Amino acid sequence: MAQAGKVIAIRDGLESSATLNPGDIIAEFQPALVNHDSLPNGSKPEPLPSWGEALYGLWTSTGIYDIIHQTSANFSETWLLGLGKVLMMMVALLLIYLAIVKEFEPLLLLPIGFGALLANIPVAGISAPGGLQWMIYQVGIESGVFPLLIFMSVGAMTDFGPMIANPKLSLLGGAAQLGIFTALLGALLLNFVPGIEFNIKDAASI
Repeated sequence: MAQAGKVIAIRDGLESSATLNPGDIIAEFQPALVNHDSLPNGSKPEPLPSWGEALYGLWTSTGIYDIIHQTSANFSETWLLGLGKVLMMMVALLLIYLAIVKEFEPLLLLPIGFGALLANIPVAGISAPGGLQWMIYQVGIESGVFPLLIFMSVGAMTDFGPMIANPKLSLLGGAAQLGIFTALLGALLLNFVPGIEFNIKDAASI
């Protein structure tokens, strides 16, 4: 144990950025005991583990061990946490390859592939509750901010040169909006068909 102090009272009238003179009393302290990390007198530190134990502990903390362990522990129930992650990482690398090398929809496939790769890294827990991707999902997806930013970004990247050169093309933009509302109303009308139940959110997603 070591000794420290705890503030119990502060001088009346003390303000931020006030001028202090030597001998001024600014607060009253009361002695308090705190813990410290030093060893007591006469004690011996715990011995370090052997090289074998240290290397085994390092091996069990790797993602490769986690994949093997999750796959072989109970294959029928836990293979998704082991081999399934490997398959998803392969799919993510394929999407990144198509986006960068083949230049196939890079604005779409590159973020999807990169996000899938991060989410399936074993042991990292990036997509688990409290992880980075979980927080991004809660802030951006659940609140609806990211869809708004995406549509604003797509609109900002749109080339309006052809439409300015030929104003008649603006009718196509109006027809597109008409098609959106037609699809929305058409999906709601399908509720009259037995077995089909679309709410307003389902219809809007269509």
